[in-house]
Amino acid sequence: MGNIKEYLTAAKCSYPVWGKEDTIYYLDTRDGVPQIWEKDLCTGSSRKMTHNSDKISRMRYFAGQVFFAMDMDGDENEQIYRIGTDNREVMPVVYHPRNVRSHLGDVSGDWVYYASNKRLRCIFDICRKNLLNGKTDILIEGKDAVCLPLSISPDEEILLYSRRTSFADMQIYCKNLHTGEERKVSKEQQCAMEESPAWLGDGSGFYFISDREREFKRVLFWDRETGQTQEIYEVDWDVTHIAVSKDDRYLAVVVNEDGDSGIHILETASKKEIKIPQIPLGTIGDEEPVTWSETGYRLLFSFESGSRTQNIWLLDAEEGTLKQVTENENMTVGQDALVEPVLCRYQSFDGLEIPYWLYVPKGIPAENLPVAIYIHGGPESQIRRFYEETIQYLVSEGIAVAAPNVRGSTGYGKMYLNLDNKEKRLDAVGDIEALADHLTKTGTADAKRMAVFGRSYGGYMTLLCAARMPKLWACAVEVVGMFNLVSFLKHTAGYRRAAREAEYGSLEQDRQLLKDLSPEAVIEDLVCPLLIVHGANDTRVPVSEAEHAAKRLEALGREVDYLCFEDEGHVIIKQKNRIKYITAASEFLKSHLLQK
Repeated sequence: MGNIKEYLTAAKCSYPVWGKEDTIYYLDTRDGVPQIWEKDLCTGSSRKMTHNSDKISRMRYFAGQVFFAMDMDGDENEQIYRIGTDNREVMPVVYHPRNVRSHLGDVSGDWVYYASNKRLRCIFDICRKNLLNGKTDILIEGKDAVCLPLSISPDEEILLYSRRTSFADMQIYCKNLHTGEERKVSKEQQCAMEESPAWLGDGSGFYFISDREREFKRVLFWDRETGQTQEIYEVDWDVTHIAVSKDDRYLAVVVNEDGDSGIHILETASKKEIKIPQIPLGTIGDEEPVTWSETGYRLLFSFESGSRTQNIWLLDAEEGTLKQVTENENMTVGQDALVEPVLCRYQSFDGLEIPYWLYVPKGIPAENLPVAIYIHGGPESQIRRFYEETIQYLVSEGIAVAAPNVRGSTGYGKMYLNLDNKEKRLDAVGDIEALADHLTKTGTADAKRMAVFGRSYGGYMTLLCAARMPKLWACAVEVVGMFNLVSFLKHTAGYRRAAREAEYGSLEQDRQLLKDLSPEAVIEDLVCPLLIVHGANDTRVPVSEAEHAAKRLEALGREVDYLCFEDEGHVIIKQKNRIKYITAASEFLKSHLLQK
């Protein structure tokens, strides 16, 4: 047990990139929101470089400068800046009005490559800006897909970019900036997820990750001269990261192995795996860079687990060493007080096996416990072995947490991913009902003290579960979730709509289905106490969804509390707001679950 602030004020270190020699840059939340810090690995000294009240989300280091993206009050309309590593002067690189989003891609030579929806808000054009004279070119006009720049070849001739039509179809294209010629990396026409291209030093080709013609993502190599692809590495799990050492000798491959990350280092010449120290059970963030040093064979990455807050780690493949290189400031809860989850499985209503993580309070048998079921967002996402403050605090207070990866989650193959599409949406709700039944039948849960909570898609699922299974729950907490799928699709950011329609159904063809699958359609059946949390600047799920849900439940005479943050978006990220939000959610759950 402990004060909830002790779990919330621990700094998280993420998104590491190499600078000169033994210098690294990373994001650190010790002062409330992610800001850029610099660390000298030789001396161990560190210094804060940026001092903003808004979060920084992506970085690139190039020629003595750090390029980064930052939004305003959580609106996700990121602008691009750069800061000198010597003078620490912040300069805008691509800056537009608040309703324009710029996506930082690559930086090379005199150019920064980025995507922008300035021309049309519902699409992204791929652009480049000259850092010397400020000239801006539109290289590729977006049309029927979200186009984002990935990387430029070492000779700055070939730009790789992705075209995404859904969260299951994102393919890599090449554009020759000298001739204007464009071509798709893979000639086949079927859907596929292709990502993370990593060029060889001489520009003769690149490695990339793809699930084309496979259930899981594997590593392929594209030959620039022939245009042919070759399979390099494949296992029955998703590859999440790849990185090529600066001399092309080694290829680092990170694999999501049933929710835990594993690092594998291959010699590129022989394709044989070398022996390295193994990281503990835990997770390397899917959207975090994994990078090699300019000299030597040192691999930099961020890592976390249930009992380890996120930090920067360093693997030296040549010396065979592994160490953590940052520390969590303000961490007052000891690692021995934190709980690592246990990976379990159960059978759903149709026999499908569903994995879930079970967090059990320390020193207490897993018998007749109050249980909160946590549903992740996405739905194209996966709850893994993360450090999650709310979960750890609830467990410290005697509440067990079960976190399932219901059908539609990533990490278990394309077939599993597509099991909840459109008219099959309620099958995922059935997975939650089956989990509740499993937890009570195995004796883990007290049937009278169960709650459901989740954020984003997990918030939508929370509302559905609370309304469609009203007798199961003592209470529910819904964060930034959708109440009506029709109004959600109408008002979500225009560039997100097409990809979301591929998952839920289209406004034009599936309107009745969208209504039927909305929590609003069954809201009269929701009877348990409910807490709703939202950010006023949310561009993904507009705050109107929360407002309509709260007003409707109040009109029905239900017990509903509504908490809205005026300076947040889809993710409640500012420290003062996170403390208020998670304290409110935790106290709400405790008040209904800890009374027998």
